[in-house]
Amino acid sequence: MPQESLTVKFFDRGAACPIIDSAAGLRAVMEEWIRTPGAYDRARFRFESLRYEEDPTVLIHELIGLGFDAARLPRPFPA
Repeated sequence: MPQESLTVKFFDRGAACPIIDSAAGLRAVMEEWIRTPGAYDRARFRFESLRYEEDPTVLIHELIGLGFDAARLPRPFPA
């Protein structure tokens, strides 16, 4: 499905995560983490660096602003 391929692309490009599509693939990743000091920590750091904190009020203000723009009215909140 399209959303799964987008998820794979996001993690592959964003965190350089290996694609695990079989038990052998999982084993290879686990063996690499065990064999190479710091490999797991580096993978975890890359994964965690993809996180972002989002303030829901920003989204609400943007949606309201888009509605006002569509109606050609001045925005009720500063940008």
